[in-house]
Amino acid sequence: MSQQDCYLSLDQERLVVKRAGAVLQQAQLPHLDQILIFGHAQVTTQLIQSCLERNIPIAYLSHMGYCAGPSSTGRCRLTSSL
Repeated sequence: MSQQDCYLSLDQERLVVKRAGAVLQQAQLPHLDQILIFGHAQVTTQLIQSCLERNIPIAYLSHMGYCAGPSSTGRCRLTSSL
């Protein structure tokens, strides 16, 4: 996604990209290898969780193309310390 101020969400098995309430693009999650986000965008927790479950990485890049970091597709293990 290269447009600024977009909102990425999940609708059943579809990634939905909106800007100012208008749908710009849709894609079936099973057909995605990765999601690249350039600049400012919001991503819902539901979409992030679904991508993690399917091992679909989400990479965040600045509007100039510098990598801010990928999402992790590994499982997290919480530990508590007392």
